[in-house]
Amino acid sequence: MVTSSTQPAMQAKAEPGKRVHAEAGFNLIETAIVLGIVGLVVGGIWAAAAGAYESMRQQKASEEVLALAQAVRSVYAQPGAPSIFTAPETLTDFKTLGIPSDMINSAGDGLTDPWGHAVTLAPGATAGTFTLQYTTMPVTSCINFVTKLANVGTGTGLQTIGGAAGATTVDLTSGIGAAIAPTAGATGCPANGTGAPYIVFSLR
Repeated sequence: MVTSSTQPAMQAKAEPGKRVHAEAGFNLIETAIVLGIVGLVVGGIWAAAAGAYESMRQQKASEEVLALAQAVRSVYAQPGAPSIFTAPETLTDFKTLGIPSDMINSAGDGLTDPWGHAVTLAPGATAGTFTLQYTTMPVTSCINFVTKLANVGTGTGLQTIGGAAGATTVDLTSGIGAAIAPTAGATGCPANGTGAPYIVFSLR
């Protein structure tokens, strides 16, 4: 038999359970707020990671160009080496020149940049020079790449940097290593979303 004196005790035992059940879940508004915060955090992390990765590719592209130029110039500086550059065509040719392995494509018959686009290594129009022609590059990355490359200092053999058509936009022939501003670098990178730098090095 349940007396009036026992009813409050039973209610007291039941009430905590009800409160726990009510506090255990999220309503729709709380869920939406949590999902929104998670989305913002994930989006921020993704944007930061993408920016960092793009900066790494720009840095890698600059390092590869300088390593390639140094390797080619070292080979052609040897006694008895020809004075006119011959474009490599096979994997053996690339290895003989000491081309960075990361630049050689999977087929072993050409070069690629960190973005996966083709890069052409060829003799220059002037005797004693060689060139690198890029196919395409994100315009912002292109500006940073050209600016960094033009500010590398002496001893690289870098002469000129031009646009896709080969027209000279940054001339370092009489002052290799002269610093240039990003606005000058932008002249070699069309503002149509892509750039295609054309770089000329002296062979010796």
